[in-house]
Amino acid sequence: MTLPYANILAILDRLSLTPYDVLVDVGSGKGRLVCCAARFPLRKVIGIEHFSELCAAARRNADRMRKKKAPITIVHTDAEEFDYRQATVFYFYNPFGPPRLNRVLMRVKASLDAAKRPVRLAFANAEHDASFRACSWLEQYDYWDPSRSSSVAVPVSFWRSI
Repeated sequence: MTLPYANILAILDRLSLTPYDVLVDVGSGKGRLVCCAARFPLRKVIGIEHFSELCAAARRNADRMRKKKAPITIVHTDAEEFDYRQATVFYFYNPFGPPRLNRVLMRVKASLDAAKRPVRLAFANAEHDASFRACSWLEQYDYWDPSRSSSVAVPVSFWRSI
């Protein structure tokens, strides 16, 4: 499932992206978020996807993109294996359930221990916010509730490292 472009752009705006950021889309699918993010002046945009067919589609979409301001890399790997040390911004569209999400968040935390830096995370279709709340190294700084706003398609929670 994908989000409307207006929601994606609003999420990217709320993440306060800078030219120094490296955005990682965990479970990037065909690359809609990755391509939208590349229209911002970022250092780099990375899509991580487990399924090779989706990676191929994301690469085709990225190659066809116009008005790109940031380089795009699509990586065919398991989210639990990726090296997150260069990432400063993370996007999750409910890519998997709590056990795997917990392991990926522990991997992100380990990357912070290895390379100190502030990070921001957006969790769209936020069904498993408990996994984020359980991370003592994160604080929630915003939450979009679709029941309170017709302009939001799914719940979105925003987090930052503390």
